[in-house]
Amino acid sequence: MVARLRARCFRGLNMSIHTDRNGVAVNAISCTANGDDVTGHLYQVLHGRTTSELCFQQGPVKECGVNGLTNEARQVEGGAKA
Repeated sequence: MVARLRARCFRGLNMSIHTDRNGVAVNAISCTANGDDVTGHLYQVLHGRTTSELCFQQGPVKECGVNGLTNEARQVEGGAKA
């Protein structure tokens, strides 16, 4: 799902939530171009010509798999945490 969001996140609805005097701006993306609700899960960070995005986990890892940044640890084979 993250890759799918990355392809179209900047064409959706967004709200500016931060701008500082160093030229850094942050937008909260609430809806993608095709209508997916990503409120609270997708942020666009702009500085000069550079644009980055932060995609946070949507849903529990156990049920949805890892699909963004999360604070949950995931068990992998052998008992180690990923």
